[in-house]
Amino acid sequence: MERLDGFQLNLVGDQTFQSNPILTTGNRGSCKLNGVPPGEYRLSMPIFKLNTSIKIPNLPSRTVAFDMNISSGGLQIVQK
Repeated sequence: MERLDGFQLNLVGDQTFQSNPILTTGNRGSCKLNGVPPGEYRLSMPIFKLNTSIKIPNLPSRTVAFDMNISSGGLQIVQK
């Protein structure tokens, strides 16, 4: 998982947002994006060739955080 350190996630919609560098510990990692308005986005993580749809709900904060976990089942990304 340490190989993810320094890589970033991208959210692409009407605007494009890039996360802070991913930080990992063991098989878990996390990153944050600031100033993201609610809406439909494409979440892109080029290192894993991941490109999927995601909806950012209307939240009081415009900071979006993601937790990542790599296991034998593959990569799991959860929005916090």
